[in-house]
Amino acid sequence: MSEKKSYGVEMLALGQVPKEERQHWSSVTIILAGGMVSVNSLLIGSLMVSGMPLSQSILVGIIGFLLVVLLMVLQGMQGADLGVPSVVAATSAFGDKGSQWLLSGLFAATTIGYFAIMASICGSTFAELLNGQFGIALPVKVSIVLWGLIMSATAVWGFNGLKYLNMIGLPLMCVICAYGIYLGISQHGLSALGTYVPGSVMTISEGISMLLGGYAVSAAAAADFTRYQKNRPDVVVSSVIGVLPAGIALLAAGAVLAIVAGTDDLIAIFVSLGIPILGLVALIFSSWPVNTGNAYSAGLDTVKMFKLSDPKRIHATMACGIIGTLIGSFEIVSYFQTIVTYFGIVIMPVAGVMIADYWVMGKGKPENWRPRAGLHYAGMVSWASGVAISLVVQAGIPPLNGIVVSFLIYILWKSVYRSRDALVEQKEL
Repeated sequence: MSEKKSYGVEMLALGQVPKEERQHWSSVTIILAGGMVSVNSLLIGSLMVSGMPLSQSILVGIIGFLLVVLLMVLQGMQGADLGVPSVVAATSAFGDKGSQWLLSGLFAATTIGYFAIMASICGSTFAELLNGQFGIALPVKVSIVLWGLIMSATAVWGFNGLKYLNMIGLPLMCVICAYGIYLGISQHGLSALGTYVPGSVMTISEGISMLLGGYAVSAAAAADFTRYQKNRPDVVVSSVIGVLPAGIALLAAGAVLAIVAGTDDLIAIFVSLGIPILGLVALIFSSWPVNTGNAYSAGLDTVKMFKLSDPKRIHATMACGIIGTLIGSFEIVSYFQTIVTYFGIVIMPVAGVMIADYWVMGKGKPENWRPRAGLHYAGMVSWASGVAISLVVQAGIPPLNGIVVSFLIYILWKSVYRSRDALVEQKEL
């Protein structure tokens, strides 16, 4: 089915992206990099360094983003092979009903939650700096709603809108962060980094868990964007180049800025450096593109959940953005670390199940993939087991525990019940 457009707005939601409409790997790279060069990475870096030394924060960032890239490549290749978004690709592992209600609901809820956090940060920053620098008293809730609606509207344009927005925001954000680091080191010297002692304690496991939670949906639902890739090598290139340099650099930037400014409050950081306006621009352009991506993915999930037609993606996307905006107006950013950690716990086992289904049971061959009707209990039980283990077992890294457990249980289930499942699927079809 060919991708239809109306005034440049993407009309394709759950259908397969035709080969002739696949894009160069750089298009997806820009979108992925835009998701990394974001307030999300800055905030994770600033929170991480408040509980561990700078060198350890960067090491945790490298490990965490390598894991994110690995998951993105495995999930993304499946998207490129099949040309469909994650909630459609998951119908093999979870069944059509399982994908419709469990996965679509989970992905929509988490991406709306991410949207709410980013809208809250952007709106709060905008209101506070307007008041502090220009004496303009804009209510915080009004500011959050304003920016939430702007972000929702840009998400309506779809893949190409995301690409062009990131082409503007990505270099701008990099320049402003680099300038902020230069000012911070000029004012406080490199000695501030060398003598820094964190005020609290965060373990390596907690740091990796927070990072994985912050990018759980990006990794598990990578097919939402990689379905526009031409082949598997393009997925590898776009994931590695789009995630590793940008993610690690922005996390390190957030950590360094927090150290030299003496706070993990992003607003206070830029004010203390004497660049409040540039800081405002940075925070807006680091939350705008990533939040547009959040609303876009939530719209795809909602189309699947309610079995809407592809053109209804526009309305679903806008509705998800509005819901996220209303949630964000309650200024939930103070719960950021807790929220993203739990997002990682419930989302990561999804990836474990899908990887086991496509790469182990299906041998990584597109011709072995097929959607299943109804609920596929192997996937549902494996996912639930992964979530339970992540919640109960605190040793190690909970999101990774969930991936491993869901992966192994799915393979074990399918190996034991392979013949019975085959008979059931024949009857369903």
